Amino acid sequence: MDVWGLSLGDFAMGTLLAVGYRTTATDPPFPLGRFAIVVDESGGGPQLVYSGQLLFGGSPSVSADNYQVAVGLPGGSQVVVVTSGPNEPWVQEQVISGPTGIGFGTAVALRGSLLAVGAPQASVCVVPPSTGCVTSGQVYLYSRQGGSWQLDQVLVSAFDGVPENALLGSALIFSVVTSSDPVPRLAVGAPAWAVPSRGGTNPDGAVLLAEHNGSSMWSLQARAITSPPDPNELGTSVAFSGTEHLVSGAPRHDEGPREVGAVLAYRVPVFLDGFELANLSRWSAAVP
Repeated sequence: MDVWGLSLGDFAMGTLLAVGYRTTATDPPFPLGRFAIVVDESGGGPQLVYSGQLLFGGSPSVSADNYQVAVGLPGGSQVVVVTSGPNEPWVQEQVISGPTGIGFGTAVALRGSLLAVGAPQASVCVVPPSTGCVTSGQVYLYSRQGGSWQLDQVLVSAFDGVPENALLGSALIFSVVTSSDPVPRLAVGAPAWAVPSRGGTNPDGAVLLAEHNGSSMWSLQARAITSPPDPNELGTSVAFSGTEHLVSGAPRHDEGPREVGAVLAYRVPVFLDGFELANLSRWSAAVP
């Protein structure tokens, strides 16, 4: 069995593991892709609570928040949302279908009644139309309304125009919600972002931060890139620690002659002041 994607966390119901995997079955001729959700409620032992098939292969993405899990199936351009409650069975709440051929479901982020879905192969057409269209990536933003998930907005980037092949939406994460900050921020990874001022050809990567305006609209407020220039694919993964700290994986960061990878750390208050550059914070840089 080949494992494709994992999501692990401690939630109100206990410890949850969501995993995508591929079986070795030969009938049909191609291995069958599946995903499973396992929960250990209150230390009572792990239980398989939900499973399903991955449409048309592809690597699943998963995000869990309390008694709900979103599973992105980019091969089938779908996101499956399953929900539960204390001592209740897990049920499929909704299947959200997106446009085909754009990687819809490559990344998902779930927080309360908000859902973000990455589509890094989506094309963006620049105004005026004579500028043409480029494959840049988009993020689809949904909210739960009246018991179902409804599309609110499609988020694209205006930084540096629209960079081609940026893979915007390859990684997504919502910040935590607090009483003083009830609406989460959204971090969006674009690991193939090429910065024009650096020649516009190397995949420097970037992380963009989206904020909510208090009604129904999201907008990209800030962008992080590396200093000095480094084609390290920043934005391959993103994570929040609390409400003020954002980290991102840069797997192709060089340390001397070796490509060792790195983690970049940012403080959100500085990030939002408009600074695009941040100090590099490395973990185990000596390990190739």
